[in-house]
Amino acid sequence: MFTALGLLAAALLLRWGLRAALRRHGWPRLRPWALALWVLAWGLGGAGLLASHFNQTGRHPVAEPEARVLLARAVPPGAHGPGGAELYLQLPDTSAPQRLLAEGESPAAWPPGRVARLQVQAGRWWGRWGRLAPPGGG
Repeated sequence: MFTALGLLAAALLLRWGLRAALRRHGWPRLRPWALALWVLAWGLGGAGLLASHFNQTGRHPVAEPEARVLLARAVPPGAHGPGGAELYLQLPDTSAPQRLLAEGESPAAWPPGRVARLQVQAGRWWGRWGRLAPPGGG
């Protein structure tokens, strides 16, 4: 919602500002600036995608914490994923619960209070990814 409001505000400001600038200076004088801003916007977008890619490819494992299951609910399979059990976990080092999708798992296998071992990976610069460790510990 904030993105939509921000885009709407930017579009309105650009329309009012561009209209006044076009009346004052004309298109031939504003065209190089408009092209430079267009190239800058696409360059920043591409840099963001590249940074996200390098962040995910640079993941490294961190300590395997044991988390306590607070809640497990069923997620039906759909067009975007295989479904499974959505687990809400309490990690020892965080105050807020963490959410994890255990693909193909049944929520009945994760009653509240059960301890789950996680394999956690941190991104190169930001973010964390986790999956359930195999039950045998391997």
